[in-house]
Amino acid sequence: MKTSFEKAKRKLSKPWFAAASILFAIMFIQTIGGKFEDKNIEAWSWLTQNIFTWSTS
Repeated sequence: MKTSFEKAKRKLSKPWFAAASILFAIMFIQTIGGKFEDKNIEAWSWLTQNIFTWSTS
């Protein structure tokens, strides 16, 4: 049985978005809590760079 590329992308997007949402929530809570002190921009840059790099593949 063959699966179309578009159908596979849709199936994979659900767990990917769920995991990304959890990571964003954790990052947001840590930022509000002062985990990164004065390095908030660097921390968010690292996270978004790594998440969005995979989303464009």
